[in-house]
Amino acid sequence: MSSLGRNSLAAFLGYVGGSYIFIRVNYAERIKIIIKSWAIANKKTEEEVAVDGLVVEENEPAECEATLQDEGPGKTADLEKGHDNKLNNNAGMTVPTTFSEMFTFNSAVMGFGSDVWMEAVLDSFDSIVMNVANSYRLQEECDVLSIRLAKFNKGSIRLSAYKAVMLASLRSLVPKEWNSTYEVAWGWFWENVERMLQANLGRPAVMEIALTRFMNSLDDSTRDKVRRLIFVTFFQMAPAGQEMFKQSTTRLHFIADKVLEMTVDILRDPQRMCEDVSALGLRHVGYAPPTELFGPFVSSCIEVVRNLTQDEKLEDAFSWSLGLISRMLVRTILEGSTIVMKAININSSTQLKSAVDCAPRGKRAVWMLNITVGTQSISPLMWSIESGALDAAQGIIKDLLTVRADRDRYYYAAEELFTRHPDIVYRLCQEARSLVSHLLDGLIWRSRTTENGKRRVNYYIKHILVGEDGRLNDAMSWIADLGDPKLVRHPVLVLTSDIVWNGPAYFCFLTCKVWLVFTLVAFMTAQSILSMYGKNAHGFEVGNATREAQFALRLFVYLFCMGQLAIYHIRASAKAYKGKKVFKLCCLRVPEYLTAFQEWISLVQCIALIFMVSTCPKLYCMVHWHDQEDAFLGAEEIRITYSILSVTTMLIFFLRMTDFAVMNNTLSAYLIMAFSCLKEVFLFIVALFCVIFAFSASTLALFQSTPHFKDIPTAALSYLEMSFALFDPNEYEKIHGTVLIFILVVLFQICIFVFLLNLLIAQLCSVHRSMYDDIVGHARMQRIVTIYATLPYVAVPLLTKWIGSLKLDQKLEFGLGDVGLAGQGCPKTPSYTKQTTCCK
Repeated sequence: MSSLGRNSLAAFLGYVGGSYIFIRVNYAERIKIIIKSWAIANKKTEEEVAVDGLVVEENEPAECEATLQDEGPGKTADLEKGHDNKLNNNAGMTVPTTFSEMFTFNSAVMGFGSDVWMEAVLDSFDSIVMNVANSYRLQEECDVLSIRLAKFNKGSIRLSAYKAVMLASLRSLVPKEWNSTYEVAWGWFWENVERMLQANLGRPAVMEIALTRFMNSLDDSTRDKVRRLIFVTFFQMAPAGQEMFKQSTTRLHFIADKVLEMTVDILRDPQRMCEDVSALGLRHVGYAPPTELFGPFVSSCIEVVRNLTQDEKLEDAFSWSLGLISRMLVRTILEGSTIVMKAININSSTQLKSAVDCAPRGKRAVWMLNITVGTQSISPLMWSIESGALDAAQGIIKDLLTVRADRDRYYYAAEELFTRHPDIVYRLCQEARSLVSHLLDGLIWRSRTTENGKRRVNYYIKHILVGEDGRLNDAMSWIADLGDPKLVRHPVLVLTSDIVWNGPAYFCFLTCKVWLVFTLVAFMTAQSILSMYGKNAHGFEVGNATREAQFALRLFVYLFCMGQLAIYHIRASAKAYKGKKVFKLCCLRVPEYLTAFQEWISLVQCIALIFMVSTCPKLYCMVHWHDQEDAFLGAEEIRITYSILSVTTMLIFFLRMTDFAVMNNTLSAYLIMAFSCLKEVFLFIVALFCVIFAFSASTLALFQSTPHFKDIPTAALSYLEMSFALFDPNEYEKIHGTVLIFILVVLFQICIFVFLLNLLIAQLCSVHRSMYDDIVGHARMQRIVTIYATLPYVAVPLLTKWIGSLKLDQKLEFGLGDVGLAGQGCPKTPSYTKQTTCCK
């Protein structure tokens, strides 16, 4: 290079460097002034006003405190007293404390209260000020604001008037610091904003008309052509885009239609569209789209529209509108594509750990729970669950529920997790069941050290126990609905369910069952104890008093037990049909609530009681009440039917009493095991009757005259008696005389006693073996179901008082004198239990 070239290059670099220095010295200082004064005017914190490395130092509170200390306590009291007097004198007037309030006040005072367009500028002003150091974002905010201003009469918009009100409001809110430097900085700022707004003022209205006319002119064939050409052109410009658009042609056509609609919608309703575009961009953050493809896609759309029209205004409107949308999308994706989201996209727990290790301890939870762009936000945790990145989701849950110590402060993000996602347990149960146990594990802290063979344990069950509304959370019910007996035996659920059961649920359960016990005693007294009137076992006459008592008890059962059951099932069925909570059984639609054993068995009891009323002998013999023989004579035809119904109702009463087994887990487990074996017993009975019918029909095929096998019903009864060892042994000698019948009887007994009975025993052993390890879990599931069925009957004040008595906000110790986090204590566990992995 020649000396002239070197000198020219050095001069050029000198000018460039000088320009950078000039901008840094002058404009950076102005930006700092703008951001600092804006923070004071809106009472924002230091973290909220940090812009591109320019952090505002807020020393005002310290300076005020020093001033008050210098003035002494007497002057401080005088100042407070004077301030109170001023407030009392102006009690009817609200003093503006923020820029929005002060601007509204000043605009009314200065005569601009009727200028509605100022409210649109005021709504966007915070975003414009906060992005003063970012020219691209500033241009974007001004473009959106120009669309909003296009909805007003152009002649009524005087941007200089806004500047006057703005400066007056800032002078009032920042009186101490305000000087000529602040005046110059804010004047320079508004000049730039005004220049950007003036460039587009009035244009969006013309663009909207042109685009609307164009969209309405597209017929179906032209619209279909546009859909196809957009992606054909795009794939030619950017072949890599084919990897991002692997959807069906129908989906691609839908995307093309939405692109065309959005170019018009952003001009019609810019405020709503900005939120929709931000939400769309945040949703696409999880897919990690290459932002470099947005440019070719926009160019391909513009190229297709250009080939369809010769209108330059239309082409300019379409390119400007689509360009604004693409800039908003790219910005949203770039701002939302944090290192945490990148780790989630590749579903790597290792990458996730490396990403969150970059965050301060106080910010780790925010990084994993909230990404905000504009007014829209997305949760990395929930996105990882919805997208199936369960390894990353597991890593997030484990990191959030890890206790971290920092001198005298502990960081544990359970509060933040359940505040951000109150339904996290429900979402995990629905979409990621494997993560429920990891969530529950994180709610336990076990000490590393042992004392006398015991280990300290703390449970943090507040959010599992109490919901957002301060009432009992449904988390246990959601987990129980999964039907996993191992999961419900988790220590967190065991402790939580025991706390609720031993609290309001136990007493309420007993209260609800008192009525069942009382009606059972009344029914048993009427049907079993007082049923034998006339001559009793000792030969004494039982008079009308006994009959009247029996009749009164029966009436009590009919009216109050049957009536209460009928009203309950009518209401529950109506509610189920109204809410369409039904399932199909054959050709009938049955309410879902009848799937519970206690529900359908009580319905059967209600129906049996209705039939008992219709066949009650005492109601038929009211005329012959004192004539005992005539009474029995008149009711003889229906007594048998009534007796069968009475036996059925009595058995159902005792079946309903099995609900008391939930009070003891061992008894409940035994009962569940017994009911589980009923299926095998039923299959055995079905097989037994099939074998009996087969051998009965086969025996009748022989030419024989044995009275025990004269017809199929008699033969079946004889075989049934043989099955249960009730057949008369002396009758076997008569059968022995007929060889063929004897052979059939021997074969029958081999089938029953050698095969079917041993098969039943084997099946029962298999059921017992398969359920033995999980039977306690099934019992606990039944208790949880009972808890949630009982608690609606607990008074709300009583439940609130009980929750307050648990003192879930009381901090527990990690060690002697080491006060940690608020939770629920538990007796120390043996030292061989798993120690904590969540303390760093």
